Amino acid sequence: MKTKLETVKQYGPSKIESTIPAGLRVAPITRGRTTGKYWLDEFPESIFPRNSIQRHDAEHYGITFEPNEVE
Repeated sequence: MKTKLETVKQYGPSKIESTIPAGLRVAPITRGRTTGKYWLDEFPESIFPRNSIQRHDAEHYGITFEPNEVE
């Protein structure tokens, strides 16, 4: 599954805001309070540079998508 539309998402304790383009890979969440939603599963360096807080928070805290935001 992939993101359907370009969207702005906030994530992590710092409430970082990034524009997530359409077409990035997502994975279903099957456990916990966000079951039925999706995690971002692809972190391009153009959005999430290596050794950056954006990448750290995206990988460790996750970026979630509602079912209507993926295809």
